[in-house]
Amino acid sequence: MAATGKNIGVDPSENMLKTGKDRCQGHENVEFAAGVADNLPVSDGTADKAVG
Repeated sequence: MAATGKNIGVDPSENMLKTGKDRCQGHENVEFAAGVADNLPVSDGTADKAVG
C-alpha cells in the first residue's frame, strides 16, 4: 500500500472486501470496490498502476 495517493482494492468477493476494509482501518487513502481484474471499476486514465 502506498503512503501517498489513493489505493483501491478490488475483489469480486464481499468477504474479501470486508477483510480488506477491516485490515486497512485508519488508512484514509484506501478504498475498496467490487469488481474483477480484467474490468476494473475505475475510469480510464485515473490509475497509474494495476497490480494483480
